[in-house]
This record gives sequence, structure tokens and C-alpha cells, in this order.
Amino acid sequence: MAGISASGREELASMLGRGARLVTVDEVSSALSGSRTASAKRLARWASLGWLRRVRRGLYLPVPLEVENPAEWTEDARYLADAVWAPCYFTGWTTANHWDFTERVFRTTIVKTTQRVRRSTGQLAGHDYLLAHAQPKELTWGLKTEWRHDRRLRLADPARTVIDVLVDLSLSGGIRLAAEILESYLLDHPGDVLIDRLPRSGRCVASGHSMSMSSRRTTCTRTQSRAVTDNTVDERWKAPRTMTSWRTGASLELIRFAGANRLKVEIDYRAERGLRGSRLVEPYSLRHSHDGDLLLFVLNDHHQLRSYRVDRIAGVNVTRQSFAPKFVVEF
Repeated sequence: MAGISASGREELASMLGRGARLVTVDEVSSALSGSRTASAKRLARWASLGWLRRVRRGLYLPVPLEVENPAEWTEDARYLADAVWAPCYFTGWTTANHWDFTERVFRTTIVKTTQRVRRSTGQLAGHDYLLAHAQPKELTWGLKTEWRHDRRLRLADPARTVIDVLVDLSLSGGIRLAAEILESYLLDHPGDVLIDRLPRSGRCVASGHSMSMSSRRTTCTRTQSRAVTDNTVDERWKAPRTMTSWRTGASLELIRFAGANRLKVEIDYRAERGLRGSRLVEPYSLRHSHDGDLLLFVLNDHHQLRSYRVDRIAGVNVTRQSFAPKFVVEF
């Protein structure tokens, strides 16, 4: 660190002696009774001498005397994010790691803020951030608070973390980590919490798959213990146990969860002729056609057996309506 004048040391000591972990232009202007322009220049000069590190325009981080390289000194990533983007909360892979849903360590911190987001990425004092806009009502549920020094941070709780990554797969970096997060959650937490809270997100869980499907339809009738299908269904194919192997969207994992717990699901389905609508169904199994279609076999609300192409399912909502299986549930 470079030396400063006696008057400069007194001014700096008066600011840092307050114990603040961050220093702003307005605080300096108020404490030293100077203009904002003069205060901004004073902070910039102190930063150039190594006594402060610039976080962003008008915001600086005091550097302790024992630090050898002031340019590398930083503060907790969440603490800085809250200071800059509050009101905000942390979610996605950031809180998934916090709640031990994954052992992966991510350099980038995910922040959802009610402030206007001009860019989806940001950087503060050496920390990288992924930013997303949140409506104020999104900060009213499913959050836990933790203190970092003098700031109260808001983090998505375990269930909210899962819901957020299922609604927006970009918050988990893709379907594989979303599957890992959901499966880890279900090991130690009740699934009905997800069912209760999912409608509060205001969005359906996206299916998120990318498959090449044909338009050929398949019909099926069942007995109580086995399926009797026409020759368009590949009877040798068996559905993997997790959606990670299915390589498709998070909606299938919700369908699997609903079927295993004997809960009806509401699916948003796009029919072959472009008609789109909601269907309340009992999920039973997945089948693979010879044409490459992944088919979901269900019993609809008219007690009719139907098959739906998975690539045409736009969203899934698990309901609290239970059903007594008429056939073998294979999930």
C-alpha cells in the first residue's frame, strides 16, 4: 500500500473507524462534508493507493493492513450481491450446494433481484454472478434468512430451491443437475411440500426435452396386470428409473413422483392438430414406440386409457387428488 498525507490518513481513519465493511460515495460526502464529485475522486485515489478495492461505481471495500495484494482482497460473494442488488434472494445451484443437494462447487453465484436486470451476468470484486429478475411477490415465500456480518441475506429454502430449478433449468445448468437436486431433496424431505408450493411459482414445470418424434399415434388397452399393445410399441424397451437416463425434461420426474405416490397430474398437452389444453390424468407407465416416440400411458378423467406423446407435453402440475390404481403403476 502506498502512503498518503497526514490529512488523508485522518479522513480515511474517520471513515474506516466506523467499522463499515463497505464504503460509498454518499457516506464519504456526508462524513467529510464534501461534494459527491470530490468524494468520488477521494475514494478513487484511496483505491489506487491500495487502501480500498473498488466493487462497482460508487462502492468500495476497505482493505485490511495485513493484506499483501489489495487487488485480490474481496468479501463474501453473497454479502456483496445483497449490498448491490437488494431486494434479492439466492437460489439455483447456489442454494442447492448450500443445502447439500449436490457436491458440485460453482464459481458463479445465482441471484434473483427485483431490480431491473440489464445484463444476465455480473461481476463484483472478483466474484461472478448470474442474474435474473424476480417479481416482488417472489420474495414473500419459500425463503430462509441468514446473517452475513451486518446484512440479512435471503436464500431459497430446500423446497423453493427445487421448484426454482424445475421451473427454470438454467438455474441448475441443465437437466442432469436438476435431476440430482430433486432426487437428493426427496431422500430427506416430504414431496407434498413441493406439491403445495408449486402453484405459488405461477408457472408450470417445463418439460425441457429435445427429441425427434414422429406423428404416428399408438393405441393401447390394458388388463389389470399387463398391457396389450399393438405392434407400434416396442415391448422390449423399459423406462429407466430416473429422468437423468430419460434425457428429457423435469416434467417426467414429476410424473414419476406422482405415479409412485398415486397422485393425479394435470398436463398441458398440445394435440397433433395444434389444439392445446389441460388434461387431468392418472399416470401409469412410459412406453417407447418403434418410431422413436416416448409415450405416456394414462387413464383420463373419463376413465379412458390414453397415450400421450411426451414431446407434446408443455407442462406438468402434480395435484393433491389421489387415485386407486386400475392397472400396475410402473413408475
